[in-house]
Amino acid sequence: MTADRAADQRARRLAKLEALKARGAGAYPYRFPTDATAADVVARHDALPPGERTTERVRLAGRAELVRRQGHLTFAALRDRTGVIQLFVDTSVLGAGRHAEFDDVDRGDWLGVEGTVMRTRRGELSVCVGDFAVLGKALLEPPDKHRGLPDVETRYRQRYTDLEATSGPGRCSGSGTRPCAPSDGTWRTAASPRSRARSCRPSRAAPAHGRSSPTTTRSTWTSTCGSPSSCTSSG
Repeated sequence: MTADRAADQRARRLAKLEALKARGAGAYPYRFPTDATAADVVARHDALPPGERTTERVRLAGRAELVRRQGHLTFAALRDRTGVIQLFVDTSVLGAGRHAEFDDVDRGDWLGVEGTVMRTRRGELSVCVGDFAVLGKALLEPPDKHRGLPDVETRYRQRYTDLEATSGPGRCSGSGTRPCAPSDGTWRTAASPRSRARSCRPSRAAPAHGRSSPTTTRSTWTSTCGSPSSCTSSG
């Protein structure tokens, strides 16, 4: 991404953040209680036939990875610590005003959603969104959704961006900017003291033989959570 494009993206997203504040919505709410994960929904409704809707309501939170708008419908992919689930946003369910607000969501934003489980006619298991909240606004565009982060130097200098682009479910960044999902089912922002205690942090240990290299940095990366692949709450 060029510097001009990055600046334009940041300015556009900042404008959306200000609009979010102007509507009276909390830009970075402290809590969003959840009662399900993407993996839970898939496990419970794997046999749901295409075109069927259920009455089960679920609350999930995660990062918006893809957003696709098609007239009165919007589709988004929401990733949490367990996997990915599609969000199905219908004007007839959410309302025109709230749907317009949802269409301000960008890739990388953190969302909390509530809705009913359904499967689209094309067979995609989804959550039909009845309400949502923006839990955190991403001010920079994430890496390309297809190419990831190809620049090796950026991977090492911006480890948090590399982990966002290439990590599997549950990975959180060494910088502590990507929130970890606590085991009590309550989403907390990375800005809160308790969530900072759960964030992964890179080890400060000196590299072998007093020399630093990308290989050494990558192999000695550890976290206060006990494993770079997952974060768990200590209470």
